[in-house]
Amino acid sequence: MKKSPKSQSAFQALRADFAAFRAGCRPHARIPEHLREAILKAVAAGMALALLKKEFGVTTGQISVWRQSRRRSAPDFPRVLDVIQPVLGAAPTGLRVSFESGRLLLELSF
Repeated sequence: MKKSPKSQSAFQALRADFAAFRAGCRPHARIPEHLREAILKAVAAGMALALLKKEFGVTTGQISVWRQSRRRSAPDFPRVLDVIQPVLGAAPTGLRVSFESGRLLLELSF
């Protein structure tokens, strides 16, 4: 079965992204989210797991964990947690923690 030029170019782009990542990080570093997503898309498109292991050093165990975490991911809306109660009658003070679009936001007010 011959791969389409589009899938070949996507594979080459993924290979280049992984090479850049591996060249600039320490061994056993956590693989960034965008590369994980690209690997999962490649698997969904029918790329052989043996090829992924050979080319990118990604194991089937890692892919399974990434699939599970993708299913459990929280909806993309901010959650605000008030962790310090304000003093009654005073202006709101304390620490606010929120999680928005995959980023942890901290707000400290006095």
